[in-house]
Formats: sequence, C-alpha cells, structure tokens
Amino acid sequence: METDPRVPPFIERSPTTHEITRVDVEKIKSDPQFSQVMERQLSGWEGQTAPEFQLTTLDGKDLSSRGLRGRVVLLYVWFTGCPPCMKEAPELAALDRDLGAQGLSVVGANADRILGLDYTDDDRRRYIEMEKIAFPVVHWSKQADRDYGGIAIYPSMFLVDRHSAVVHHWVGYTEGSKVRQAISAALATGPSNP
Repeated sequence: METDPRVPPFIERSPTTHEITRVDVEKIKSDPQFSQVMERQLSGWEGQTAPEFQLTTLDGKDLSSRGLRGRVVLLYVWFTGCPPCMKEAPELAALDRDLGAQGLSVVGANADRILGLDYTDDDRRRYIEMEKIAFPVVHWSKQADRDYGGIAIYPSMFLVDRHSAVVHHWVGYTEGSKVRQAISAALATGPSNP
C-alpha cells in the first residue's frame, strides 16, 4: 500500500497506476478523526442554504451557483481514480440526460488539484468522454471546499432545490435509484410551489 500522510491507512493503491483500488469503509467508520468528520457531514446540511460558488470548467469558463438559480442542482464532488466516484459517475450522467430538461443541473466538481493529485485536464477529459458525461465539470477550489465544510470522503453530493436550500447530502457512493427519487421530489416542487 502506498502511504499518503493525509489519509489513515484505509485505502489501497495500485503499485503501478497509484489509483485507489480498495477503500475499507469499516476502518473509516472506526477511525476517530474521520468518523467525526463523517458524522458532521452527514448531519448538518439538510435545510441549510447552499454556499454560493464560482468555479472554473476544464475549458477555463466560469460557472457559478448564481447562474443556476431556479434549477435543482446536484453538486457532485469527486476525484480522478476514486472507485466509488467511478461507480457513481455513469449513474449521474444518466440522471443528467433523463432529467436535465425538467430543471436538473448536475455539476461535477473535480478535487484533484486541492488533493495534490497528479492528473491533468487531458486525463480528466478522457475519463469524461469514456463515461459519456455531458454535465459541466469544474475544478473544485480551496474556497469552495472550506465553504462546504471540508470534503473528507468522496464522492460527496449536495442536492440543492430551486430555492438554494440543501435538501440532501450524500457521502460516499449512493445508489442511483435513491438519488433519482430525491431529485424527482425536488423537481416536483416548482419555483412557484415552495
């Protein structure tokens, strides 16, 4: 296992690609530091106003939460090579295709840079193309990370309703059917039906 001083030893990496190949969820839950972070993240977001963000796409364009007002937003924070993220991404791409016309905006926020991972935008573009991801992918920033409580477990997703309130917050892989059900409920509450 490759040692990363930022992370307790509950991940295993491939010795050749250095990608994470296994995550021991039980060790995460039993680690005092990470279990407290997980508990804080799991219990504190629903009903809160989502922090605003201004992030940059892989193509260098600005994307802000202000530009998404009036839509249901699924903010998906991930990093390249994360096994649960790789499982989640195709499901989110399908949700984006199926529900985008009804008012859903999925935003993929890649955390490679703030985590110090040595992936390039070309690496990320290859992955996006391979998974047929059409939703915007932005670089997660240190400021956004602070505003969203310091993401410690990936993927992390924030479902924000049309009124900018966080209605769901998920940490780690979440079944696509559960995410779809929550998004459908948020979409059913239209802008004039709070």
